[in-house]
Amino acid sequence: MNAIYKIAGKDSRLAAPGTLIWTLGGKRNEFDIRGFNFSRQHTVRFYDATDTTDTISFFDNGSDGVTSTSTISSGKLVLVDNSTMTASLVLQLSPPNNMSSASQGSMQALPNGNWLVGWGAQPYYTEYNPDGKILYHAQFGRSLRGKKGLNIQSYRAWKSPWIGRPITRPDIVAYAQNCSGALHAYVSWNGATEVTTWRFHTSASAVGPWEEVKPAVGSAEGSPAGWAKTGFETTALLSKAGERIARFVYAEALDMDRQVLRRTLPVMAFVPNSTLAPFCDDAACSAGSTEYMSVESMAWQC
Repeated sequence: MNAIYKIAGKDSRLAAPGTLIWTLGGKRNEFDIRGFNFSRQHTVRFYDATDTTDTISFFDNGSDGVTSTSTISSGKLVLVDNSTMTASLVLQLSPPNNMSSASQGSMQALPNGNWLVGWGAQPYYTEYNPDGKILYHAQFGRSLRGKKGLNIQSYRAWKSPWIGRPITRPDIVAYAQNCSGALHAYVSWNGATEVTTWRFHTSASAVGPWEEVKPAVGSAEGSPAGWAKTGFETTALLSKAGERIARFVYAEALDMDRQVLRRTLPVMAFVPNSTLAPFCDDAACSAGSTEYMSVESMAWQC
């Protein structure tokens, strides 16, 4: 109905519960609307309500694809004055690429004063600072409209604190070019958000005893606590070339308080055989070597 309604709640001081207090927009609009219009709106939220004024935010679709009040969709912050019966635009959050979303959508006030707008039928969301400046614009899928009727949509987009704690263990691969080559470890934990540091242990046996490996003094890649997490996969040089490699390796994922979140299973260092060796260097075998995953590690000979 292209309208926003304020209805008295059970504790209202303005009217009996369920009573319609005012109507903004639509055919029965009660306000002098100054500096804006809207239609097909979604996700109305009230802020700083008093007996005489309300500040509201909403996603203004502006069009349903057939009729329209605007060529673009936007987020709007509006001051509604119940005493003068005026509604004034405080802030408009326009899309960076002049999008029009014919359905759905959201506008969220964030705790730090920023705004998050979800573009509903369009696969995007955008964060703005309190003054309406775009901080980032993200696409989470490609629209496939016209291809078997598929279309990626979000309905609404919300931003909130979140911690990832996977039920799976971290993954690790250890590699050396030969028995006296540099020993590299590659470790990752898909979905874990609390990992800040990796700690590595080596042994000549899969059952230990285990020895903790520390980064070299002054190393840029780590500290006495271990190797700092670097992106999705962290690489650690556990021993330099010329030293006999440790045959087994495992790693522990540590949080910012250096508490162990979880550990990998112990793995045997991968040492390429003579067939695979021509495709390998001191850090890894090339991705194009099809034998990589099918040959057995030669680390048992070390």
